[in-house]
Amino acid sequence: DDSLKKDKEVVLAAVKQDGRALEYADDSLKKDKEFILAAVKQNSY
Repeated sequence: DDSLKKDKEVVLAAVKQDGRALEYADDSLKKDKEFILAAVKQNSY
């Protein structure tokens, strides 16, 4: 559902579980610093 890809709360929760979920987020959220940092923190090695 495309509406979920734009939902900040849903996408942030998914990214915090698995940073690779950012791939499926709406483009506007992919540019959001908060989401990028959450993805990097979750997938840091």
